[in-house]
Amino acid sequence: MTDHKPSINVDKVQLLCLGMRSKGIKAALITQTHNYSWLTDGGRSWVGLATENATAVQLLIVDSEPTKVIALTNSIEAERVKAEEGACVEGGLQFEVVEIPWHDPAAGSKRQEAIDAHTGGAKVESDAPNSALSQLLDASLTPTLSDDEIARYRALGRDCGRVIEHVARTFPKGATEAEIAGMLASGLVSLGIDTTVLLVAADTRLENPRFRHPLPTTGSRAERKCMLVIGGRRHGLICSCTRVVAFADATPDPARLRLASAHMAACTAEVAALQTVGGSGGEEAREAGAVFAAMAAAYAKGGFEGEWKLHHQGGLTGFKARYWRAMPGAKELVQGRQAVAFNPSCQGSKSEDTFLILPSQSGPGLIAECLTVSPSWPTLEVTWEGLTLPRYDILYR
Repeated sequence: MTDHKPSINVDKVQLLCLGMRSKGIKAALITQTHNYSWLTDGGRSWVGLATENATAVQLLIVDSEPTKVIALTNSIEAERVKAEEGACVEGGLQFEVVEIPWHDPAAGSKRQEAIDAHTGGAKVESDAPNSALSQLLDASLTPTLSDDEIARYRALGRDCGRVIEHVARTFPKGATEAEIAGMLASGLVSLGIDTTVLLVAADTRLENPRFRHPLPTTGSRAERKCMLVIGGRRHGLICSCTRVVAFADATPDPARLRLASAHMAACTAEVAALQTVGGSGGEEAREAGAVFAAMAAAYAKGGFEGEWKLHHQGGLTGFKARYWRAMPGAKELVQGRQAVAFNPSCQGSKSEDTFLILPSQSGPGLIAECLTVSPSWPTLEVTWEGLTLPRYDILYR
């Protein structure tokens, strides 16, 4: 686990202000957890995990001279978020913490008075979903990773890959999905990783072609095979990965062949997406729609035409689980120093890892570096249009 202390990143604030000027935004209110984490290099603005809204602290950013950043919080959270969650700055900005008693019946109006006082009554743009500020942050700022973020992402990916491998290798045959999920959660949380997604499907639930988001249950037991899926967040960054395990003594040859065929189709679709992202054909080749088309073609070539209709195919990741998903005709771009998590699934199997996309050092195009590495997991070589990558195979125990 990495030792890292969040604080407001002055350079990111200035980048945001430049973008705000281009859109005529004078003051910005940061209310979304992923944007707070980006601005504070990993600060946590939530209390409950199941929220995208910053409930402990929000940031008001005023494009003035000097730039003003105001942390809006309450008497429950103020000291903690200043000490631990990035509501602090080392210089270069005019910074203030506005602390309002949680029990004050006029808390809402006092908060607004503080905002008006710092903005001079100017209009404040929130980063609520689909707002102009949200589009600015999601399209051109938060997905592109700094050197420090790449280092933290690599550490997170290694930890996620090792946890999921350890649990997949050690859960007892006959364990319930909920028990397996508990092992995953324990391993992740012990490393300071929040579980943003936790899915487990065993036996008949894994075989159901319409159960693509299998929340773990207490009634289904892993007697023959199991799929484990995690989303792990640390310092604001999110990794996603999936592993499939089967018990050799409970998997006759015909079942192995069916599972292998489906798994190869999913792996090929993932490699097709990465090949399209890394191509040297210019920006158009890296559009989300082109990525989707390659994945659809890979399904069809593997004998599973139209399989993509049963589950989304993943897309750009980072401080959000998905900024966008690969869809027909989509125009969003994958660029260098960003991360992707494609997740093609196919009739009882899925191939999913988080990849860092970097500029190639040997010519045009981009290369993919797998972050969620499971060091001892069996792999198979998968090729699509000249690109061969190792993908994680079915693990037989």
